Order: sequence, then structure tokens, then C-alpha cells
Amino acid sequence: MKKAFIVLNPVAGQSEPEELEAAIAEHARQHDWDCHLHHTAEEEPLDEIISRAQEEGYELFVAGGGDGTVSAVASALAGTGVTMAILPVGTGNVLARDLGIPTEPEEALEVAFGRHKVLNLDGLRSNDRLFLLNVSAGPIADTMRDVSSDEKRRFGIAAYLAEGIGKFAGHNRRRFLVSVDGKDYSFNASEAVVLNSPAFGGPNLTLDPDTRVDDGRVEVYLLRMKTLGDYVRLAWKALLSPGTRSPAFQHFVARETVSIAPDPPLPVQGDGDYIGQTPIEMRVLPGAVKVAVPIPEEDGKMSEEE
Repeated sequence: MKKAFIVLNPVAGQSEPEELEAAIAEHARQHDWDCHLHHTAEEEPLDEIISRAQEEGYELFVAGGGDGTVSAVASALAGTGVTMAILPVGTGNVLARDLGIPTEPEEALEVAFGRHKVLNLDGLRSNDRLFLLNVSAGPIADTMRDVSSDEKRRFGIAAYLAEGIGKFAGHNRRRFLVSVDGKDYSFNASEAVVLNSPAFGGPNLTLDPDTRVDDGRVEVYLLRMKTLGDYVRLAWKALLSPGTRSPAFQHFVARETVSIAPDPPLPVQGDGDYIGQTPIEMRVLPGAVKVAVPIPEEDGKMSEEE
């Protein structure tokens, strides 16, 4: 029997744990998977836990939680060729939405254990972590740092909005030293954002809808905001006319490395989790991790005809 290892964040999102675990067991049984459920804990060596599970013959790893849980599991699987599935039960679930993975647990489990195709996702590696969505330094990261797990569970996205208003309103521009594929630049900016996914600040906001998670490149943006109103206008533009160039930001493309060093330093977030302070160095890893995604309906019809 096939073996699946389920990594479940017990404090993610607003799902009912008992119902969710029952659904996992039922879908695994229907598709002849033997599954082991692992609840995450703070400061645990998840990389080592997943490595041991691979040695024990587990061939599918399901990341159950938000985007931070997904990036943590991806970090452990990067370069192994082992497939990761996503059970999006977190607050934002931005990557799942980008990939077309259903946000209803029952439907997402059907993708994980049933028919799916495998997509090779690029990643951003910084130290021992792999990020699939984005990394940023500035008030967005400041907001991520100060929103607790309990607040995210109780209030969802609203927790970020409430905390972020004060961060964006009181943030001042500073000098950023940025290196992109070995070329150095210096700008006055309020925030630096490195995007691997089209989503920016939420599942429906994007600076460029053509950004892809599997094209071997990342987009680097230096934002030149002065006030909370500037951020609101950028969000409005990202919602209504994504892809439109703006004097509010400077854009670069990176295929190898990115480093960010503002003066004075700023908080840094990766895939929605606070990860420390600048400076930060990242490497672009094309095809870093294999992810199970739904088979488009037209692909499914073609397969059936063949």
C-alpha cells in the first residue's frame, strides 16, 4: 500500500481538527493510501522528521496548514524529487489559490490522494528555508511579525489589516542596497518585495499577472511609498489593472541571486512568516520542489480519450 505522511499545523486557520482528521483518513482509505498524521510543534526539527519519513518509504507528503506550513514542508523536500500535496487550511492559502488547488478540504484531499499532475515549482532559498511565494523587507514583514497565531485563527485576514494600518502609516523610506544576479543598485524605498508567485499581499492582488511559479525567475520590486494612502492606491491598482507599470516601484528580474540590505535594517517575512531582520541573501532554485495540482478538465478529457 502507498504511504503518505501528513504534516498538519494544529493552530492553522479555522478548521475543526477532528472533522479534518476524519476527512483525511477517509480520503486516504478510498484511494488506498496508508497515512501517518504528524502535528507540528514549535522549534521541532521538521527537516529531520521528514527525512526519516522518506527513509521509511513515505512517497507523498501533504502540507496541511497555511502558506508558512507549506514552505516549511517544501524546505525539507527541495531537491528530493518527492511530491508534496497541499491541504490549504490556513489563513490566506495564497499558493493553493495560485495553483488552482481547492480551498475546501474535501476537494483538496481528492487532489492529494486521487488524480493529479505534478508541477515543478521554483523557490527562493535563504539559509535553510525555501520560499515559494515571496520574501519582503518592510512594513508587510513588520505586520507579519506582530500578528499572533491566535489572532490569525480568530480573525483571519482581518488580523493583518488591523495590524498593518499603523505599520504602513508610520513607515519612512530609507536607503536600500540591492543586488540582483550580481549587479548592485541603491534606491530610496519603503519596501523590497521578491515575488515567485503573482499574488502580492493577498490572493486577489498582483503586480504582474504573468508572473509564474515555474519559469526559473523571480520578480524584484522596490516600492517607493510615503504614506498609507500610497499603499492603498498600489493595492487598488494591483486589483483593477495588474501588470500596469507605475512610478511607485522599480522592477528587476532575477534568475540566480538576490540580496537586500536597507539602512537601517528592517524585518523580513517569507511566505507569510516573520523570519528575522535584514540583510538577507537568496538564491533562485528552478524546479526546486514537486507539487501535486489539479488536472485541468480539458487535460482530463484528453487522457480519457487516449
